Formats: sequence, C-alpha cells, structure tokens
Amino acid sequence: YKKVLLGANKGSFKEIRKQTLDKNVFDLILDFKKSKETNIYVDEDDVYMFKLVYASGDEQLAEQIQQQVIEIVEKNLPEGYKRGRMFSGEFLTGFKITYDFKGQKFADTAKHPLIEIGIDKVNFDVVLMVTEPLFKR
Repeated sequence: YKKVLLGANKGSFKEIRKQTLDKNVFDLILDFKKSKETNIYVDEDDVYMFKLVYASGDEQLAEQIQQQVIEIVEKNLPEGYKRGRMFSGEFLTGFKITYDFKGQKFADTAKHPLIEIGIDKVNFDVVLMVTEPLFKR
C-alpha cells in the first residue's frame, strides 16, 4: 500500500506498473494476494488511477474486508489527509469513503493523491482506488 501511495505521488505509478499492449490499462509489478483485480487505468485526460478489488460475495464479509483496507490505508497515510465521504450510486451505502489531502490552498491539495474505498452494491466487491494528483510532481 505504501508503494501505491508513493507511486501516485511520484506520478503515473511508474515504479509499480508493467508495460502492456493496451496503453490505457496496466498490470502491476506488485502482488496483492487474494485480489480479484489489480490494475492501473489511464483516462482520456491522462490521469492514472490504481484500482484494487477484493471479491467477497457477501455483505458482512465485504464490510470486514473494507474495514481491514481502511485500517491499512489510515496506518499508511501521510499527515494532512482527512476522511470524508462522497455520493456514488454504485456503492452499497450510496457513498464511498474518501481520503483527501486538506491543504491551505487548492494547489497544495491538488499535489496529493485521492483515495476512495467502497463496497460494490451489486456483487459486494470491496474497491480501493487511488487517483494520482491533479498537479503531477
């Protein structure tokens, strides 16, 4: 998890991704055991997002997995991040948990990754997403 956050801070996750034929989806050098999906996606604006998915198939198990992911993320976050939530209809509670850097100025905030965690309401997958900073370093 530390390598993912560091990779986002350095920009485009270069140290943790493998080159693939598809220039919009990358595999990882890292191995997240028991994960259903681990990829890095690139959107049309050239913004990179790390996505990790754990399958559970059960709401209670998903909540336990989500709690473990939250604990790991919170343990590894640098100072300045605040926990929040954002509406998203694809997640179980209608919200996803967010960790966003709260800087004095927008430019400070935009130099840090955004972390999002939620439980997919269709199949109870636990999803962790780390989006690289808007202002790449």
